[in-house]
Amino acid sequence: MEDAFGKDSGAGKEEDLINTSYKKTNRKQKQMRRAALLLCMSLAAGVLNGCGMPKPAEQFFKETGLTEKIDEVTDAGTDTLLETIGELTEETADSREGDTESDAEASEDVSPLEIVSGLDNYTEKLWEGDTLFYNPADYYYYYTVLNAEEQEIYNGLMQLIRNPSSTEYKKKLNVTINPSTEEFTTEISRAYQAMIFDHPEYFWFRQNNGNFRYYYNPVALSGDYTVMIQLTEAYENYETEMQTFNQAVQDFMADIDLSQPQEWIALQIHDKLIDLVQYDDALAEQFTSSEESAYDYGYSAYGALVANSRGEANTCVCDGYSYAYEYLLQMAGIPVTRVGGMGGTSGETAGPHSWNLVMLDGEWYETDPTWDDVALNIDPEDPDRDLLESALADQDYSNKLHHHLYNRTTEGMNSFEPDWTYAYYWEDGSYATFLSSSVHIRDSEESSDDGDYLSRYAPTATGTQFSYENMMEITE
Repeated sequence: MEDAFGKDSGAGKEEDLINTSYKKTNRKQKQMRRAALLLCMSLAAGVLNGCGMPKPAEQFFKETGLTEKIDEVTDAGTDTLLETIGELTEETADSREGDTESDAEASEDVSPLEIVSGLDNYTEKLWEGDTLFYNPADYYYYYTVLNAEEQEIYNGLMQLIRNPSSTEYKKKLNVTINPSTEEFTTEISRAYQAMIFDHPEYFWFRQNNGNFRYYYNPVALSGDYTVMIQLTEAYENYETEMQTFNQAVQDFMADIDLSQPQEWIALQIHDKLIDLVQYDDALAEQFTSSEESAYDYGYSAYGALVANSRGEANTCVCDGYSYAYEYLLQMAGIPVTRVGGMGGTSGETAGPHSWNLVMLDGEWYETDPTWDDVALNIDPEDPDRDLLESALADQDYSNKLHHHLYNRTTEGMNSFEPDWTYAYYWEDGSYATFLSSSVHIRDSEESSDDGDYLSRYAPTATGTQFSYENMMEITE
């Protein structure tokens, strides 16, 4: 997510504009004219960039060369103010990034006085019918790490997108933090990201870079600022894709025995998922050369359970595995989340990666379904081909390889070293091994440069009771 936000709009606090009696009334009138001008201009400036985050008014003013006009106009009277608002609105109509029809109508069809007083631009409109988004979980981990105001934004976003086939819907939020500040930028970013991390069914919003915008009244009333959030792009394939996704999930879960204890349900889902999905090597290679590749459905649960954006069935990269595993466990009522970070054979060679945390019997475990889907390919020209094939033909040994990163502690996941138990031995004393050392390093405040606000708050896994080795001992 892009995280570029400007400084305070300078509109003043509520007590400055409303509650304080000034000895010089022209000072108050000037400040209110400035606030009105900034409010109108903020509607024109509230455009999206990054993961649905808007540029603040002040930054937009600087980019379009309008900052110098603010003080000039606020020194003038009300007539000059309204005249200039109309001029500036018209001037900026064609220069706004990510403009939508509804945004254009807001600046062309509504008079400046109507914008200032609220009216249609500050009237909430939400879809009241059914939605195709479904998630039966009663626990969403990242929602719990948000503060109360961030949770309200999270809930507001979910209300807004119940029917994303239209951009006409708007959600009103009342917030205590000035929306023009970087503090609010972080707050809304955290809320948006928590919603995406908690809800894999919202894959379209993540893969389309958010598609949200917000605008706001820069004057706090009764201690709160009014913020309106709105979609900037309609989800044109909403019904078709969501019906296809929901059916794929239903088909996947059809033969999962939900009467089993949760630890065995999770194992069933893990094993079926890695049997179904194939890793998208082509997409992984594109990631370093094309920013557009990051919006491929191969980075989503849709890619894992339906198809990537190139139409290749059940083909995805690590995000697809982790989002799909999360959603399928949510369907089974198992507490689960995901975490982003770096993975590789060492800290020096690690690249962007994601995996999961699962709660079983009150304890957290870490699982990496992507790397458990290890490719066990044998070179036909390998002189030891027969020996290697015999190793992989041993079902117990093969299963161990496909669960080497299943239900581990955070410590064990951070630094995995395959010991002698992961080697296959023959009678003559020779042996083979198919695994190498690996690291999983969570994003932190210091290490994350991709706008990951939440992985640093992921729970620490300490559970050992349901490690794969312990579960296999139970079956013996």
